[in-house]
Amino acid sequence: MTDDDQREPVRYAYKPSVAGAPQTFELTGQGLSYKSGYRSGDWRYADVARIRLSYRPVSMLAHRFRADLQHKDGGKLTIISATWAGIVALTPQNDSYRAFIEELHRRVAAERSGVVCLAGTNKVVFALSCAVFAAVMIALAVMFVRALMTGEHMAALFMLGFAAWFGWYTGRMLMRNKPRSYDPAHVPRELLP
Repeated sequence: MTDDDQREPVRYAYKPSVAGAPQTFELTGQGLSYKSGYRSGDWRYADVARIRLSYRPVSMLAHRFRADLQHKDGGKLTIISATWAGIVALTPQNDSYRAFIEELHRRVAAERSGVVCLAGTNKVVFALSCAVFAAVMIALAVMFVRALMTGEHMAALFMLGFAAWFGWYTGRMLMRNKPRSYDPAHVPRELLP
């Protein structure tokens, strides 16, 4: 891309809650501009100190992603891949979110700012999540064996089905949110829609 292409603004907007003000972001030739209700500002790309990408499903949308940005002065911004479109409708914005996040990384990397790029949750939260996951899977296995020993085959079948669903859903979330760092030129595909 040429310098002229880089200066072309890239926009992204989402509504974080039903009653909340829309969050709007724009990548300009000078930096990242944002507006949220009465709060607004501009960050130079070189001032972005940290970017953390994570996979954050919710009950209404199982395929939702989040980017947390931190300014070198401590300010924080959150960008979510879905928007509230009504009282009970959470709508994914996969293509525009992916394009915005990839372009943000490209522009931050071009500044050679020393930004720290992190993927997944922090290590303590990940370790606790793995421990809870393991405890639930062990409990389900114990209940499955007990149901078989007492002749409760329907209960055993239920435990097996629930363990399969829980392992698939939670295991996938844990694998995507494994804590690690990455280069801004190589955004982790599993943390983008």
